[in-house]
Amino acid sequence: MQNGKAVDAFRREVVEHLANLRQQKGMSQTAFARELGTEQSIISKVESFNRELGLHETFAWGEALGLSPTETADLLAAAWTKHCARRKGFWES
Repeated sequence: MQNGKAVDAFRREVVEHLANLRQQKGMSQTAFARELGTEQSIISKVESFNRELGLHETFAWGEALGLSPTETADLLAAAWTKHCARRKGFWES
């Protein structure tokens, strides 16, 4: 099981990446919320780390920002590897 700090760092990196992508595209939180069919307050809460994104939401956000499912999965995998990946055991080389 991963420690809380590692998981928080993982979540933060994913959300920061998605928020930066939204900003690079010149999309306001309001416009992004409209694209996702949700409220601007949800976007704000996620981007200020007061609400977690579910897995399905992460893929929806990526899709709304022009990422393919594979690109979103790669983002998740890279952040996981960086912050949460299990150390190799003595049986692994």
